[in-house]
Amino acid sequence: MHVAIQYRLTNNKPNTSTTIYYYRGISLGVQVDARDVRASDSGGSLGVSTTRHRFFTEVEVRLRANLYYRRTTTFTLRYDLVGAKPRSEAPTRVGRAFVTFGVWAFGDRNLGSVEVRMPPGFTTTIDGDDMTTTTRSSGNIARATPTEPDEFFAIVTGDNSAAYEYERLALGGGVNLAVLSWPEDDRWSESVTSTLRDGMPELQELIGLDWPVEKDLKVTERYTPALEGYAGLFFTDDERIDVSEDLDPATIVHEASHAWFNDRLFEQRWVYEGLAEEYAWRVLTATGGDPQSLPDRPEGSDPGAQPLLTWTFPEAIRDQDTSDEELYGYRASFWVMHQIVEAAGEDQMRRAFQAADANLTAYPGADAPEKVPEKDGWHRFLDLVEPPDAPESPAIDQAIRAAVTTPLEAQALDARAAARAAYRALVAAGDGWLPPWYVREPLGSWLFPTASARIDEAEALLGRRDELEAAAAAEGLTLDDELEMRYEGATDGLGEATNLADEQLGAVRAIADAHASVNAEPDLFAQIGLLGASQPQASYDAARAAFEAGELAGAVQQAGVAVAIVTRAPVLGQERVIMATIVVVGLAGFLVFVLVLRRRRAPRPLGVEPVSAAFLALDARFVPDAARDALAPDPATAVQSATDPLDPSGTLGGHPAAPPPDVDGGPAST
Repeated sequence: MHVAIQYRLTNNKPNTSTTIYYYRGISLGVQVDARDVRASDSGGSLGVSTTRHRFFTEVEVRLRANLYYRRTTTFTLRYDLVGAKPRSEAPTRVGRAFVTFGVWAFGDRNLGSVEVRMPPGFTTTIDGDDMTTTTRSSGNIARATPTEPDEFFAIVTGDNSAAYEYERLALGGGVNLAVLSWPEDDRWSESVTSTLRDGMPELQELIGLDWPVEKDLKVTERYTPALEGYAGLFFTDDERIDVSEDLDPATIVHEASHAWFNDRLFEQRWVYEGLAEEYAWRVLTATGGDPQSLPDRPEGSDPGAQPLLTWTFPEAIRDQDTSDEELYGYRASFWVMHQIVEAAGEDQMRRAFQAADANLTAYPGADAPEKVPEKDGWHRFLDLVEPPDAPESPAIDQAIRAAVTTPLEAQALDARAAARAAYRALVAAGDGWLPPWYVREPLGSWLFPTASARIDEAEALLGRRDELEAAAAAEGLTLDDELEMRYEGATDGLGEATNLADEQLGAVRAIADAHASVNAEPDLFAQIGLLGASQPQASYDAARAAFEAGELAGAVQQAGVAVAIVTRAPVLGQERVIMATIVVVGLAGFLVFVLVLRRRRAPRPLGVEPVSAAFLALDARFVPDAARDALAPDPATAVQSATDPLDPSGTLGGHPAAPPPDVDGGPAST
């Protein structure tokens, strides 16, 4: 890369009465790796000497003639920036496919400008201070006119995509990579391809997700300063990876894992960067590579220490504070994630990734897991790696509190632990009935007061269910699945399930009352009352059949009929006995009355049966059917009466040959 700096120097130092001020030369600072430094003016070459310092090279240019007050001279300083070899300490790279270098400006305030001309075929990227780029067929031109030229600094990077060495890796499982390396750097190409070929299948198996990149994922060699201080960068939208020229397998696998671990899976930076660090370590450990050492527990006194929830991407590392914060963030997130994966296990992590990728709730119920919003924060990450049916891991809890949370978020962890303990108790109380979305949704949203209140509601309903099941079992009744379905399917409240439980329990209690009534030993009056009446057993059986069919109202009605029959039977029996007594007493009185009349009046015999029959016919209008049936003459008795010499039918005609004697000894009277 060739540099030309045009200087215009004016001596503004006034002379005095005793002194004449003039300049014989000027000292300038240029890039440290400047080579072949030379200067010239209109008359030819000028004398130049250089002194190399740590961060710059000092150049002294000797002028052709003394530069006196208010005199001006011009000259051009030229030098070359030779591209250093890959992985050398020099900050400049100049190759057929890639160039990067720092751009300085020179001059006093508002008097300097800088221009960079790129060769044809190179794209141009500017980092640092702003430059305006113009695209031409002869190559891009970047310009700047800074207010303070001596404070200006930019990094210009150029890519010639046609000059990169290209190697495509088809690794199975849909993983296709395109490795783009500098033509001058075979070692990098060999290192990256071998690391990816060995590591990617292991990485995909550990993660357990399909390859998310539809096209070939480009892995391109870069120089670290051109990556704004990072060893690698994954560009999610472009689906490409820039990896530094450093031969670091951990960085290569780390960046490749970002195909899965990025803000599309989990939003917080500490989560996806910690996962990338942890899984790079696991892959290299499994494949016999060279993993980086596990980090120590982070401390609050470490340089750059901060709660990981506040750790964000600075886009560029340009000062020591930013460098310290980034270094701490990577190490702390690695440490936290290692504790999490060790405690949860690789299988549970795979399940967590699958649920996050499919946007499924961390709290599944009886049916297919519900969908949740696509943006997954660290709350959901924690819920996914810690299944709700198991207590929280002390190691995970301690790691989160030690390096991730703010004091306010630490309070949320306390509320979460209490709510999840109540949830597990609810699952146990369910005895196979899983909590409804009405309960699970606020738990997954970390709305713990709401979740706790709804858990209490669900526990009350389950208590009602237990009462119902015990009552039904006592009666030998079989409950259907309707209550369970209403409970597990509740989304807006438990009102429908509660109402059904109350209705079912009411029906069971009604059947139990009917059962007790039907099985009770009837007394004499009840037995008489039940003679010829509807039997309670039939209504009781109908009530049970209605309950088994889910007809709760019908069950209650039939059970009530059975109870009513049994309850009415003693009263009805008493009424029948009283009516029978009245009839018998009336009949006996009438017979006495007839006998008395016969003694006093005997002109002719008087038949008893017609009069008695008329009496009975008259009273029958006032006797219930059941009573009439109870009082009907026995057929055997009726036969016997027909042959009895005292039967009233035998007195109607009288026999003249054998008149009955008079009681008083006189003739019979009518």
